[in-house]
Amino acid sequence: LLLDAIDAVHLRHERAASQLHGLTLTFLGKDPQMLEHKLTERCGRWRGAPSCRFEAGRARDDALRYLQGVGRVAVIPSLTENSPYTVMECAHLRVPLLAARVGGIPELLDRTSAELYTFR
Repeated sequence: LLLDAIDAVHLRHERAASQLHGLTLTFLGKDPQMLEHKLTERCGRWRGAPSCRFEAGRARDDALRYLQGVGRVAVIPSLTENSPYTVMECAHLRVPLLAARVGGIPELLDRTSAELYTFR
């Protein structure tokens, strides 16, 4: 969904697309290497706005420290999910997050947070 939104900005809003320069999408996860070639191709269409990085080898604690950096937002775009520990960790560590409103994700957040920080 996030990648579709960036594609749409590039296709329809050249001025808005220019505002994406300087941003970096960093893909973390257990095994994003499976998708890295597809994501690299897609990111290449954006001509560096935003840039993309792939960090498949980070240990859990290192990934959480990375997410706690200034100006970072965790995006959890799962299409199906039961009770992702990542959402609980981000909430506990006060890492800003956007998550798909699927499965048990909304129940992991208080009502106001679930309404503000989840999407369909």
